[in-house]
Amino acid sequence: ENREKSARLDTLIFGDDYTDYRKRWAEIIKNKSIHEIPLNVDIELASSCNLRCVMCHQSIEGKSFIGTMKPDLIRRCLDQCIKYKIPSIKLNWRGEATLNPHIVEAVRYAKNNNILEVILNSNGLPRNDNILIEICEAGLDRIIFSVDGNSKESYEGIRRGGDFEKLKYNIESVRIWRMKNRKLLPRIRVQMCVQEKNKTEVDSFYEYWSKKVD
Repeated sequence: ENREKSARLDTLIFGDDYTDYRKRWAEIIKNKSIHEIPLNVDIELASSCNLRCVMCHQSIEGKSFIGTMKPDLIRRCLDQCIKYKIPSIKLNWRGEATLNPHIVEAVRYAKNNNILEVILNSNGLPRNDNILIEICEAGLDRIIFSVDGNSKESYEGIRRGGDFEKLKYNIESVRIWRMKNRKLLPRIRVQMCVQEKNKTEVDSFYEYWSKKVD
């Protein structure tokens, strides 16, 4: 029921083009088909991360692929998505994109060039405290926060280097910014990887966040 309500609200916010894009997405999954032009492209703005979560490849010692994407390469990637009318882009894959100092320009450039949906997955703990609001101001459509636990003990035991109270404050800041500015976007989502350390907190997680985010 909640999923259906969310889908209806997305249609009201994004319009018929969004509905068509999501229908095509569902058809691809159902038919296990591959289209010549993808519906979504993930662009890894930063392969680095400021956390070392227990279940993540970022915790592997001796990695040599840490870095952030340079502005010219960001622009080239976005220009290709624009050229082929890719409806959706996500500005990360496995890294923390807020570590890239050019993320605000990337969001703004994508939205100014008619990318339908610009998405970001984030751990919600950027080094620059203002960056989440700046990304929202640039036109971000959807932000997905990874919140692996519903207590300080479980969250910080899984998301090593994280700060549970700071994370909740940052998510609330985005929600308040949206409300104060009478915006419908970005849509705010939280997600949790269920595992041994947090599996008893699933119900309390849902109860807490369902009152605060989309």
